[in-house]
Amino acid sequence: MLYFLISMLIMLALIDRALRVGRLEQLMLEARFGFFALRDELRLAAIDGEVPHNRWFDYLDTSITKAIDALPHINAWEALALLYNHSDDESIIRAQQELYEALAREENQGLKKIYTNYLICILELLVERHRTLGRVAFNVVRMRGRVVNLKDKLAKIFTVAPETSTLLEHH
Repeated sequence: MLYFLISMLIMLALIDRALRVGRLEQLMLEARFGFFALRDELRLAAIDGEVPHNRWFDYLDTSITKAIDALPHINAWEALALLYNHSDDESIIRAQQELYEALAREENQGLKKIYTNYLICILELLVERHRTLGRVAFNVVRMRGRVVNLKDKLAKIFTVAPETSTLLEHH
């Protein structure tokens, strides 16, 4: 009887692990298709003349592609490490400021829309990937009134860090 109970516990643990791995693989696949769709939308907008083909277009195109390649590394822990490593990097701060100024210009409003959707894709991936952590940590932060800032910082670091972005190459 004891062997049966132990065997059942092992089987339940294996099933639980398989379900978690399957959920993560499904999430990665959905995110990959989302990024591809976003890149296709960007390229189609450039073909149709809705967005200018300038260095910010090139930044978004190459950064979305790099994000697709870096998908397994887009998680809250990596975001925290990137924030820690690059929080004082003046070149990234200047490049990010230049990006925001460029996206605020009238001629780049189509690119701003794509950039916003890019951030949303990253944010949705982070929240879904860390559902339990998100519910606990973001709620704790929400009580202090900082939920938007934390989520923004976690998502935005992937759009500027050299490991997951081409911003420094295009600013």
